[in-house]
Amino acid sequence: MPKLASSSLPTIWVDSMQMLVREAPPVVMLRFFTFTPEAAIEIARLQTPVTHIRQMIDVMARSINYYPQRPAPPSPTP
Repeated sequence: MPKLASSSLPTIWVDSMQMLVREAPPVVMLRFFTFTPEAAIEIARLQTPVTHIRQMIDVMARSINYYPQRPAPPSPTP
């Protein structure tokens, strides 16, 4: 499938991302923010199926050669 780019879309700077996950149906909403002295301003919001987010994460990880490890569970306290 051809990919068509729109030259009218601006490039935006992102300082922070928030991810909200809905279980049924499995959908993810990504909210992107930029920081100003006054506030964190939401500048973009995306919604897509979990399967697409997994593919996007795989592409990003391969692109920057970054594969984080799952954190170890906390050890029990005596």
